[in-house]
Amino acid sequence: MACSGSAYGLIEQIVSGLFTGLDVPHYLIDTFAVIFYGAINAAGLYVTAAEDAEAASADVETVIGSVLLGLRNIGGVADPSSEDLTSQS
Repeated sequence: MACSGSAYGLIEQIVSGLFTGLDVPHYLIDTFAVIFYGAINAAGLYVTAAEDAEAASADVETVIGSVLLGLRNIGGVADPSSEDLTSQS
């Protein structure tokens, strides 16, 4: 979808790496990549607008890291309404 050196390409590589070895259709990997690309852009705006950019940056790092870790722990793409996903909160 994008060249590997672009910001989107880097996000796509990270997301693809989360699903390595799993039977996840490429279109879902693309969907995750687009959503995370948007999240990263929004995070940048959040940090830029914050009174304490350093604290906001740390908060963003925690949230994005938690989301990516959660994806790794799922072990694949599951039905969002499944017991497995709703019980992890």
